[in-house]
Amino acid sequence: MKRYWKSVVLIALIVISLGSFYIESLLNPLPSFKLVKSEGDEKQAADIVMQGRFEYANGDVRVDQAGSSYDSEKSLLWQLAESHRYYDYKTKIQLNRLQQEHGSFMRGKENLIGFYEDKQVLVYVDLESTYNQLNRNNKFDFQVSVLDKSSSKVSDFEISVPNDTNYLWMNIQNVQMVDKQLKLLTRNAKRTAVQPKSGNLSETHIYSIDPAAKKILQDDMAGEDQYVDETTFEEFFLLHDVQALTSSERVIYQHKTTHLQKLNGKSNVDSSYSVSSVDYSFSSYNLRTGKEEMIPFPINSSTPQDTDSYYVSGERILKLSADKAGMTIEKYNLSDRKSEPAITLAYSDLGSASLPRTSFDDRNMYLLVHTDKRSEVIIIDLANGQTVYKGAAVVEGSAAEQEAQLNKLNLQNIVLMK
Repeated sequence: MKRYWKSVVLIALIVISLGSFYIESLLNPLPSFKLVKSEGDEKQAADIVMQGRFEYANGDVRVDQAGSSYDSEKSLLWQLAESHRYYDYKTKIQLNRLQQEHGSFMRGKENLIGFYEDKQVLVYVDLESTYNQLNRNNKFDFQVSVLDKSSSKVSDFEISVPNDTNYLWMNIQNVQMVDKQLKLLTRNAKRTAVQPKSGNLSETHIYSIDPAAKKILQDDMAGEDQYVDETTFEEFFLLHDVQALTSSERVIYQHKTTHLQKLNGKSNVDSSYSVSSVDYSFSSYNLRTGKEEMIPFPINSSTPQDTDSYYVSGERILKLSADKAGMTIEKYNLSDRKSEPAITLAYSDLGSASLPRTSFDDRNMYLLVHTDKRSEVIIIDLANGQTVYKGAAVVEGSAAEQEAQLNKLNLQNIVLMK
């Protein structure tokens, strides 16, 4: 018996821990919240989840039209399994869906940016980096897995990145498939001297891969960071679509030009420069043809500070600007190739004191507004700027009980599940 005393103690501790966990859940039941419409079409909010915290509950709480769910109500094993996964809720849901549908293929694959999916295939691309201490450089390889959905056959292969010794690091930013070619969009930090005002400069690449031949067909550099002169710095970024796993032959790049000014006429050190203005422009790149086209947007491209946010939302590029009084959304329609009327919202009209949490899809803008008494969801049609839905989290009970429970609820984010 002495040989097994450690196992017995361990089992007893597990049983006690599990018992305490479930007793605590029974003794402290959590309130049930629900997203309820106050005006508009409730179908507009069918895919909305409000996410946040409740006062004494461990983990997140999520509230939608069906009710609320708490991480602390999940099994202890689930909580332990999820504790190492630092993804947002929507990413978790998308990865869980892929794992349920393609379990064996999904083993060890957790970077959502590395996936491409259509009706025929599911593709995953990862980067393997190996440091060579003798040569003091990195070796980068693309690790590619392609699942044929109809046959369930998987093709795994590895391809060396061309000229990889020129780079300090690389990031995969998007994966697409066009005409049976994989298009890998990456950002590569160049192995050059660190710039005094910006750090390492980067290149943006598009690698075309033939998955049947398992080789790189072409390596195109879409753009690169550079100093035009001592006080003008250009950066080149991929602008991500707000909806992940979106298949598209077109990608949008952002061109950012920062104009600097010297302070006190000092030499080239970090403290001797400040930003005088920032200009933005955009280009559309066709992955099928390789054709790049400049986009005449935004209307007012120069800003004294780098405070505006830009999004690709379906067939629109959106610019979100905010000040103390309100927010403005400028829009450019990629299909019609023209700007659309801007949407201006005053915080006072929204019942908010500051910029709300904002999300977009291809039709609407979704706002999580914190008023004095509660958190409210407002949905605005991007085409015409009209409010199509208003709703808020509610809970059953007397007026005093409702107020007490809602005061403990801190909703921090709005998630679009579609």
